[in-house]
Amino acid sequence: MSSLREWFDIDLNELNKEILKMGGIIEEQIYEAVQSLANRDINLAEKVIRRDDQVDELHQIIEDKGIGLVIREQPIAKDLRTIFAGIKLVTDLERISDIAVNIARISKRMLTGEYVKPRIDIPRMANMAQNILKLALDSYVKRDVRMAESLVAMEKEID
Repeated sequence: MSSLREWFDIDLNELNKEILKMGGIIEEQIYEAVQSLANRDINLAEKVIRRDDQVDELHQIIEDKGIGLVIREQPIAKDLRTIFAGIKLVTDLERISDIAVNIARISKRMLTGEYVKPRIDIPRMANMAQNILKLALDSYVKRDVRMAESLVAMEKEID
């Protein structure tokens, strides 16, 4: 194996670690957003909202690293697909993070009396979002296209 390929593999592994780190943060956001709602915990809701900037920053870093890898290394088709799948995944993950933030904001408004819509669907939606997140990360790690394609129907249901 050439040293250039070794450096590329190291960079690709770092990109994958960043993606999984982002997924872990978002998993926590979803859980904490629902807990803030269920336990009427405004501090937890604010924590979820504050982490949105961290997720947005990670999203940008991962996209930049992925595009940089493509430009610098001109990867083979398999690696190119992996990089672009990762970039697409973090865009979807960031959207899930936004949903968690929206739940946290709703939780805050409910606690201050500004929001009166029934909250019956929110835990169900959060559970669906967590399932989508886990499947998305699993499909990326396992490089399973069929699993990734199954996410489309799940996303439509949550919308």
